[in-house]
Amino acid sequence: MLTMVFCPLLWADNSIEQGIRLFNQKEYDQAQELFLEESKKGSAYATYWLGVAQYEKGKHFEAGETFLLAANMGSPWAMAILAGKELNSNSPCDYLGWPCNEEWKDKAFEGWKVQAENGNGKAMYAMRVKKPYWWELVPFYRSYKSEAIYKEAFEKGANKAALRVSSWVSEDKALEYIESAAINGYAPAMVSIYYYTKDTDPLGAEEWLNKALNLGYKNAAEAFLNKYFLKKNGVRNISKSYYYNRVLGRLGGDEMKSEVFITEVVEKDGVATFDENGKMIVRRLITQEEQDELDRQVEEFVKDIKINLFLDEISIELF
Repeated sequence: MLTMVFCPLLWADNSIEQGIRLFNQKEYDQAQELFLEESKKGSAYATYWLGVAQYEKGKHFEAGETFLLAANMGSPWAMAILAGKELNSNSPCDYLGWPCNEEWKDKAFEGWKVQAENGNGKAMYAMRVKKPYWWELVPFYRSYKSEAIYKEAFEKGANKAALRVSSWVSEDKALEYIESAAINGYAPAMVSIYYYTKDTDPLGAEEWLNKALNLGYKNAAEAFLNKYFLKKNGVRNISKSYYYNRVLGRLGGDEMKSEVFITEVVEKDGVATFDENGKMIVRRLITQEEQDELDRQVEEFVKDIKINLFLDEISIELF
C-alpha cells in the first residue's frame, strides 16, 4: 500500500476559506461579499477568488479587471489567467478584451515556485500540468517523475493530483491513490472509484457513489442517473431515473425535463402516432401518484444536504 499523508477536507475558520465553501455551495453572492472584504484588506488570494465569483455570476468584464488587480497583488493564479492562450487553450482574453499579456506566464510560474517551495501542493500541481519539461521526452523517467510530483502534490493538499497521477501508473496503483483521496473525503475520487470498480465490485462501487451523493456532489447523482437511464438488457428503471434526475437538479446539476422520464411516444410499426388534431400521442410511464411520491422522497433526501462542487484553484474550469 502507498503511504499517504492525509489532508482531511476541512474548511479553515477564516473568511477566504468560508468564501470558497460558499462558492462551492453555489452561494455566489455571499461568497463574493467575503472575498471583497478580504480583498480590501490586501489579500491577493481573496482577490483572485473574487474574480472567479464575478465570472461565475456573468460579470465577465468586471472579473477581468479583478484578475488584473489580483495579478498585480501577486496572485500566480490570476497571472495564469491573464497569460491568455499561453496557459489557457480556451482563454476569453481576446473577445472579452481583458488586459492579457503573455509575460504573465513566467510571472505565474515564479509565483507558483515560491508557493510550492512553501509546501503548497496545488502550486506543485499547476507547475506540472501547465509547463512542458525536457524529461517528458524520456518515457520511463517521464512516468517516474510525474508520479513523484503528483504524489507530493497530493500529500500537500492537492486532492486532484490523486486522479491525475493515474495516467502515469498501473491501474492497481492508480486505484490506491484514488482511494486515498476518497478517504480524505474528496467526492470526485469517490465517483472515480465507482467507474473503476462498478463491473468488478458493483456493491462497493455503489457505496462510494452514495457517499459522494451524501456530500452534495452532483456528479454522483449524474452517475446514478446514467446507470438507471441507460438501458440494461433493453430495460430502463424509469422511477430511479426520474428520482436521480431530480436529485441532480437539486444539487446544482443540469436536470432534464421530467417528461423525458415519465412519458413516451406511442408508436405503431416504429412510427410516432398522432391524434385527429395532429398532436403527438404519448402515454405516462408512471402515475401522478408515483411521481408525487418520488418528488417527496427527493425533497426528503436533499433537505439536509449542502451542494458541494468540490472546486479549487486547480479543478475549476471557468472557460
